[in-house]
Amino acid sequence: MKCINCKSTNVHGRAIKEVGYPLCRITCLECGTVGLTEMGEADKNKTENLGIDRIEQIFDERKELFIKKNKNYSNSYIKTGKIISLILENQKLVISNEKDQIAIGLMHRMLDKIVRYINLRFTEQEDEVQESIAETIGDLGVYSFMLQELEEEKKLWK
Repeated sequence: MKCINCKSTNVHGRAIKEVGYPLCRITCLECGTVGLTEMGEADKNKTENLGIDRIEQIFDERKELFIKKNKNYSNSYIKTGKIISLILENQKLVISNEKDQIAIGLMHRMLDKIVRYINLRFTEQEDEVQESIAETIGDLGVYSFMLQELEEEKKLWK
């Protein structure tokens, strides 16, 4: 199947069973055009697998993105847990309300950005996801401001 607009073959299609074959609704993954097309015999045979094919394509895209990001973040999702554990020195982490959960979430994000900064700034790691060091530092600043606002808001509740 091809896009009716840009002629790309990178389309996602689904047979329209309500009107019967051989019509297929397609969405072009290149230009976003949605349209109808007639299905050839080969397309009719593949129709039942189109959903599975798209799911596999999404998995592959997400896998590639994860690999690229993980190169820059260097398993930070594991490292940040270890860092928090080291900071606590075997003390129990007390999370007693929603605001505490938000604060821990923000700290986790900040630690992710610190790990990314260290990997990009102090190693020979290349940026795999086109997020500059300046953006990483900016994100860290924004998370800091969010945390400050949360703490100021928390004082008002007491």
